[in-house]
Amino acid sequence: MPINQYIIETFDDKNNLTRAENKYQIYVSQRATSQVMIELSPEYNDIDLNFTDETLNSKDFNCVVNPVTGFKKYRIYNSENDNVYFNVINPKKRKANYMIRYYYTYEEDEYGYYLHDNIIKKYIDENDEYITLFLSINPIDITLKKSRLDNSYTIYFYISGILYKNNETSKELLNTTSILQDQTPLYEDNTVNVYSYKNPENFNLTFRNIPRKDNYIYDLQIQVNVFINRYLFNEEFLIFTKKIDLTDIKKEPEKSYLWYILGPILGVIGFFIDSILCY
Repeated sequence: MPINQYIIETFDDKNNLTRAENKYQIYVSQRATSQVMIELSPEYNDIDLNFTDETLNSKDFNCVVNPVTGFKKYRIYNSENDNVYFNVINPKKRKANYMIRYYYTYEEDEYGYYLHDNIIKKYIDENDEYITLFLSINPIDITLKKSRLDNSYTIYFYISGILYKNNETSKELLNTTSILQDQTPLYEDNTVNVYSYKNPENFNLTFRNIPRKDNYIYDLQIQVNVFINRYLFNEEFLIFTKKIDLTDIKKEPEKSYLWYILGPILGVIGFFIDSILCY
């Protein structure tokens, strides 16, 4: 498996069968001076990484798992061997895919990425049939250990926002970089945002021509490709998911004012008819 390269993998084989696991070996000759990180972004939550007995039984082998920004991150602190063996398992033998990579790292030098929940929602270019949804989203915040990152780096965020109709019955994860099979992207917009410590700016997404009849709760998947200019090979994928409520775009039927005119007239006519009959 090549180092520091994102790879999209599948459990399908050439005989139209679905494997229960994929086997890997990685070469970690720099393990004495760096930690090793394996990142896994699966299509389903039960797709996981298991180290083989050969690796687990190694002296002082130590690994912790941290799920964050669309990935399960397996940090290897100690390993006595240059080779680490593991399997990515697919317990239900479903047709599925995932993204994976490994690289050397050191915890003190890693960035943390955070996206806050405050989203400003506006409807623009409205008519009787369609609306355009405009979202203004708080800038992505970056921390280095416990302090915020300063402006000594130029960091670009290439952002894709994708709207899916909320589907509570699907077992697929939206918080993933994997290619989804059950859920269909309905609307998409792309933008570029530059990180600024001193003058952070919101990034905006615009989704056009949403029918008013499609007044659902949507899942917004925010895919972010991060490029840091100081490090040529420092590229990261991030995934964030948010709920977007569009139940209020339904076009309400217009009130009929005819009844306000005819009502009193019919009432008077009815009064005279009753008076005549009673007389």
